[in-house]
Amino acid sequence: MDAAVSLYRQRAVEAIGLPFTGGRIPHPDHSFDIVCAYGILDDLDEQARLAAFDELLRVSRGPVLVTARGRSREQWEADCLRRACRKHPLHQMIVAYDGLDWVSGPIEMLFERLDADVSVGRSLADLAPTRDLHMDMLREPGRRSDAHIARYMLARQFVRPGDRVLDAACGLGYGGAILAGGTLADSVLGLDGDPWAIEYAQDHYARRRPRLAFATRDLATLSDFGPGSFDAVVSFETLEHLADPDRFLADCRRLLTPAGRLLCSVPNEWLDETGRDPNPHHLHVFDRATLEARCVKYFHIERVFGQTAGGGMKLPGEGRAIWPADDNPRDAEWWLLAGMTTPAANADVPFRLGLTAPVPDATNVLAFGRDYDNPWLAKAMVTIGLRTESAALLESFSRDTIASAEPSSADAGAALCVRLYRDLECGRRPDDSLLATIDQYCRAISTNPHVRRWQISLRYAEGLSWLWLGDTTRAAAALEQCAQSDALTFSPLLATKTVGAALLLGWFAAQARDVESARRWWSAGIDHAEHALQRPWNEILLNRESPALFGLREATQVVELASRCATGLHLLPQVLDRPGVVCSQLFDSPAERATTANAEIMELRARAEAAEARLARLTRQFGAQALIDDAGSPMTGLRVGVFGAGTGGQQAVAALHARGAIVDCVADNNATRHGTTTAGVTIVDPATLPSRQLDIVAVASLPGRSAILAQLAGLGYQLGRDVAVITPAS
Repeated sequence: MDAAVSLYRQRAVEAIGLPFTGGRIPHPDHSFDIVCAYGILDDLDEQARLAAFDELLRVSRGPVLVTARGRSREQWEADCLRRACRKHPLHQMIVAYDGLDWVSGPIEMLFERLDADVSVGRSLADLAPTRDLHMDMLREPGRRSDAHIARYMLARQFVRPGDRVLDAACGLGYGGAILAGGTLADSVLGLDGDPWAIEYAQDHYARRRPRLAFATRDLATLSDFGPGSFDAVVSFETLEHLADPDRFLADCRRLLTPAGRLLCSVPNEWLDETGRDPNPHHLHVFDRATLEARCVKYFHIERVFGQTAGGGMKLPGEGRAIWPADDNPRDAEWWLLAGMTTPAANADVPFRLGLTAPVPDATNVLAFGRDYDNPWLAKAMVTIGLRTESAALLESFSRDTIASAEPSSADAGAALCVRLYRDLECGRRPDDSLLATIDQYCRAISTNPHVRRWQISLRYAEGLSWLWLGDTTRAAAALEQCAQSDALTFSPLLATKTVGAALLLGWFAAQARDVESARRWWSAGIDHAEHALQRPWNEILLNRESPALFGLREATQVVELASRCATGLHLLPQVLDRPGVVCSQLFDSPAERATTANAEIMELRARAEAAEARLARLTRQFGAQALIDDAGSPMTGLRVGVFGAGTGGQQAVAALHARGAIVDCVADNNATRHGTTTAGVTIVDPATLPSRQLDIVAVASLPGRSAILAQLAGLGYQLGRDVAVITPAS
């Protein structure tokens, strides 16, 4: 496999590694699955650059990844999009939306060529007349297009496997392409009232995507779609255009299945100096409160996000960002809302899970329709990855279900388990009435496999709750009832609970210096795992032809827990005199340590990237000169080059170091100084500055300053934006 990957990479790089100044790449059309061009366009003049890019498109049958320097992203994109191409629908997976603001380092861009037989709107000039209302944002550079694309990228996290998605007011169809190519949706249907827009969308995006379709439809005429026709509705920048937004929202609620999702967005108070929205197509002005007030009449509000792009009428100095609005209640240019229909909505709609291909002999794991009074609870609050992402909404669903469901039903058991785990996650003591209800539920006799699932799971969760509260006696009592249960009455996958309970009980016994009981429980844990994994694997895979994504992953957790029981048995002779060592071996496995370390690394990386993004936004928003002039602004992490190796340069290096900047080099036109140091920093030829990935060049030399600024302008730097003048102290 490694050899195959190596060969693939070699072939992918082969064409673009040739010396190339605009001639023909010596390979036939569409020779490569992907072409990666690292820096080969940087030093070409415009004519050669465009010819080179055309060649990259010609030899690729798929994406073209371009890495370039020396100009802004918007300038590079504008050049490339003049050719027969568009940005790849998933290009923001290469560089995330907020990362598009970074100004240091090379720029990464991902394109794909237009199909040769595309005819509708092939020329960018064809799109110009309707640009203010409809635009293919994959064929336009800049912040406006980035913001539109980012909304669809965000929507991907709310589209579940097997969902039937409606993109209402789809425009030219680029969003449907993002949803169809970037999710496991079963289908994506785009509707728009403009026939030409639909013709364009069909021509550009649907012909090569069998799960994507488009149709001309006025959003006021959706009555021929039956209740529950879709699992998700995406409709961005739509409500402000509609004469009756409430009618549309009511239609969306009817069209959605129970626990279906609506993703929508509106501009936030786009008002000019007269207090009016300058866009003639906007019929309403929204803020966050107005949007939520409209949507809450029809949907549970799952999440609200703020978005900025900067450079426009509202908040022009902001950068590109999308953030959870409840976590950061700052002003926004747009509000994005995810809403969910109640799991009791459209009660007559036949249940469909959508998680796997149809299973010929339905296993207990997927038998929601058989075992639940309301199987849609699986998509509202039960199945992780499908259920709501809102903790508040999860609790609301569980409380409502406990209050309304038959007390001995699978529905009630699921809700009780959700409620108990939420108490655990929040560090809350479960109230006595909840624990009494759980005990009564677990004592009931039932042949319903999902009721058995929840009885076993509830005893395990109850044991964890008492353990967290410090009552090991009650914890052990609940865990014993779990460990003595037969997970196979539901599924081998439920052995995660019985083996986990046996593991903890063995440790309780070891702490009590009861070696034989520890041996008995850890042996029982291994027995549970052995019995579970000896079952036919159809019960784990669920469908051999199209296995469930979670089956074998959960089975590995059974093995992991059993391996800890085996560790306990192996170390049993040490448990009396080395309990600390035994504990570390039991509950700090190598896999867990690796996972924890990786999570810590990712968190540190995320913090560093966020800090870099903030610094980049600060530099862009206020300019290098304003940042330098504000002595109170920290410059931690910014890479700065100082121009001038004299006394002024030495003072500048010290001042910049004091503010946390990374002084990368000192540039000077005196060639005899190159390679030496001043103030501990290497002196370099100014011609090398563009290759050093600097955020700011600080000019500290007084003699010949005008000539230096002209010299830097010739290297691509701009005074005020990324060049600042530092006046030395007298």
